[in-house]
Amino acid sequence: MAVAGAVTALLVAAGAWWYERARFGATDEVATARVRTEVNRRFAQTAQSLGARLARVSLAREAIRSAARDTAAADRLFRILDDENPSDAGGSAGITVYDGSGAPLAWAGNVTDLARDRLAAPGVLFAAPGAPGLRLVRVEVLPDPDHPSGPPLASIAAEQLVEGTAIGSGSLADTFTLPTSIVDVVVRAHHGQAEAESSHAFAVRSPDGQVLAEAEVSPARLAEARQRFHALTRAWLLAVLIGTLLLAAGLILELRRHATRGPVFFLTTSGVLACLLAARLVFSTAAAVLQSPSTALALELIPNALLVAAVVWLALDTLERQRVAAPRRRLALLNTAGATRLALAYVGTGALTAGILWEYERILESVSARSTLDLLHFSLHPVDATRLGVAFGLLLLHAGVIWGAAVVLRVPSLLWRVPRSAPLGALTVVSCSAGFVATILALRQATATIPPLLPVVTAAAASGAAALLVARARPLRRASQAARLGAWLAALLLPALALYPSMNAFAAAAKEQLVATEFAPQAVRQREDLQTRRLPHSLESIDALPQEGPGSLAELVTSSADQATPTTDRAFLVWSQTELAGFRTTSAVELYGPNGRLVSRFALNLPEYGSTPYEGGTCGDWELYEEVTPPGSAPRYVLRASRAICQQRRRVGAIVVRAMLDYRALPFISTQSPYYESMRPSQRLPSEGVFGRDVEFALYGWSRVPIYTSGTSVWPLNDSVFDRTRPSASISSTIGAASTRSATHASRHSGISSTSAS
Repeated sequence: MAVAGAVTALLVAAGAWWYERARFGATDEVATARVRTEVNRRFAQTAQSLGARLARVSLAREAIRSAARDTAAADRLFRILDDENPSDAGGSAGITVYDGSGAPLAWAGNVTDLARDRLAAPGVLFAAPGAPGLRLVRVEVLPDPDHPSGPPLASIAAEQLVEGTAIGSGSLADTFTLPTSIVDVVVRAHHGQAEAESSHAFAVRSPDGQVLAEAEVSPARLAEARQRFHALTRAWLLAVLIGTLLLAAGLILELRRHATRGPVFFLTTSGVLACLLAARLVFSTAAAVLQSPSTALALELIPNALLVAAVVWLALDTLERQRVAAPRRRLALLNTAGATRLALAYVGTGALTAGILWEYERILESVSARSTLDLLHFSLHPVDATRLGVAFGLLLLHAGVIWGAAVVLRVPSLLWRVPRSAPLGALTVVSCSAGFVATILALRQATATIPPLLPVVTAAAASGAAALLVARARPLRRASQAARLGAWLAALLLPALALYPSMNAFAAAAKEQLVATEFAPQAVRQREDLQTRRLPHSLESIDALPQEGPGSLAELVTSSADQATPTTDRAFLVWSQTELAGFRTTSAVELYGPNGRLVSRFALNLPEYGSTPYEGGTCGDWELYEEVTPPGSAPRYVLRASRAICQQRRRVGAIVVRAMLDYRALPFISTQSPYYESMRPSQRLPSEGVFGRDVEFALYGWSRVPIYTSGTSVWPLNDSVFDRTRPSASISSTIGAASTRSATHASRHSGISSTSAS
C-alpha cells in the first residue's frame, strides 16, 4: 500500500511539473509570450466577427436608405440588426446604423454613442473604454451611389466587449483587467503614445497590424499564479497521502473483522483510529489551499463529522462484538456494594453524557454564529456545494454525537453483567438521570454562555432512546436490503430531528444578534453615514480622478458634440468609481459641458425634475447643500454637491453629485425593482439559503404610523414597546400576532425604526 501511494504521488508530481511547463513555460518571458498570443488571438477573433456582421448589414442598403422617412423600413432595419446581433452575447455586443449626419437610425444590443470623427473614417477599428470593460469597435461607411461627392449614405458601427468579465481597474485612465488562461493582464486603450518596450508589456494588434491596445503582464501576478499552482500541487500530493491512509485503514479494518484474539483486536482497532486521525490532520493542511471565508465552515465540518461518525461506528461495533464474544461473563452478585458501584457507574456515565451534549450545544451555537448560511433552510434549492456540505456535515455530526452518547451510556454494561429486572432498570435510569441533572446544573453555574435547557434535555432523551436501541439491537442479517437502508436512514435522520430544537434556538438567537448589532445600527446611522462618509468619500474619489489627459473629467465633458443627446455611460463611469456605487446609494451624477449643456447623467433610482443648464461652481471647492423638495412631491432628503471641471485653470465644464436618504439602499434589504438589484455589487448574495435574508424592516414615525416597510408585514407598536424606546437605545421585544422577534431602535432624527427577524 505504501509503495502504491508513493508511485501515485510521483506520477502526480510529474504530471504537475509537465502541466506547469505547458501552461506557464520555463520562464516569465515564455509565459508573457503565450499571454501575448492568446490576447492577440482573442482580439483578432472579435475583429473578424465584427467585420462579418458589418458586411451582412451593409447589404440592406434599401432598408437603410428608407429608414429615415418610412416607419415600416425602420422596423425592418431594427429586425435586421436584431438578427445580426449575437443572441448569446449576453449584453456584451451591439450594432448601430447612423445616417449621413451622424444621427442613429436603428440599433440592437448594448450600444454606446460614438464621436462623429470616428463615424467619418471608413474601415476604422479601435478599442474604446467603457463602464463594463474594454470594447472593440469597427466602423464601416456606406457611400451614397446617387451622390458620390456628398455625405455618405450611412455609417455602421459594430461593437463588442473583448471579454465579458473584464473588470475596471478603479480609475478613469482607460485601464482594465483582462483574464486569460495564465494570468490576468492589464489592458489600456491605445491613444497614439509610444509603445512600451518592457519585456512584460506588448502591443495588441489587429490582423492588419494596427495597434488597438497596450497590455502588460505583471511579474508579481505571474509569481502569484505559479505559487498558487504549487500550492494546488501540494494539495494533490496530500490528497494522495489521504487516500493511501484511508485504503490502509480499510485493510486494517478487514483484519480487525477477522480478529479472534484480544491483543490483535486491540492493535487493529488502534491502527484504524491512527490512520483516520492522520488522514484528518493531513486534510487540514491540504484544505488550507482551497479554504476561503465562504468554504471554511464546510471544510471544517465535513472531515470532523466523518471522523466522529467513524469513531462512533467503531465503538458500536466493539459493543456488539463484546456482547457475543466468548467466554461470556458471569452474572454479578448485586449486594449492597455491587448495587452502589453500579449506581455510581451510571451516575458517571450520565455526567459524561451531560458534558458531551453540553459541549456539543456550545459547538452548535458557535456554528450558528459563524455561518453566513441559513442552517434551517433544508431545501436542496439553490444547489450550492458549500451549503450542502455544511448541511451534510451537521447531519453526520448530529448522528455521531447522539449515537456516541448512547455508547457512553452503555459503557457500564461492558464492566458488569447483571440480570434484567425492573428494580435494576429503575436504578439505572435514576442514577443516570441524577448524574445528568447534577452536571447540567453545575455547568449552568460555571459557564457564562448558557445554552437553552429544553434542547439539551431533548438531546439527552434521544441519547437514552439510542442507548436502549443499542442494548436491544439485533443484526439485520435476515432483513431485506430496503429494510437495512431504512434503518441506516433512520439512524441518520432521527438524531437530526432530536437536535432541531437546538438548531432553531441558536439560529433565532444568532439572527436576533445580527439584527441588534448590524442591521438596526445600519438603519439608524444611515443619515449620518450619508452626510459624513458616503458623499464626502465619493467626492474625494472624484477629486482623485485624472483632471487632464486621456480619460479625465475634462475629456469626458469636452469630447461630446454640442448637439449630441445626453448619455448615461460617461456619468456612470464616474459614478462607478465612488462609494455611491459600492453601497448602492440612491444617487445621481451629472456632467455639464463648457456652455452648461448636460452632457451625461446617470441616476440610481433618483428621479429627474427637468434638466436646466448649469455653469456654476469653482475649480477647487465643492458647493454642498441640501436640496429643497419640489412642490407636490413626497418629502425627501437629498444632498447636492457641485464644482467646476477645469483644465489648466480654465473652466471647461461642471459636475453635480446628488445622494438621497433612501431606506431601500440598506444592504440587508432586497428591493422589488430588478433595475435596483442590478446595481448591487458583483459579489451579491443569493435570495435564499443565506442567513439573514428573511429579515424585514419597518420605519415608524412618532405617531407610530409606518413610514417605510421592506416587506408585507407591519407590526403594531403597543404602548409597552413604545414607552421603552429611547433615543440611540436598542430594545428587543416580541410583537405582533405571529410572535415575531423584533429589535427596535429609536432615533431623534428619523423616528422609530423597527427591524424584525421573521
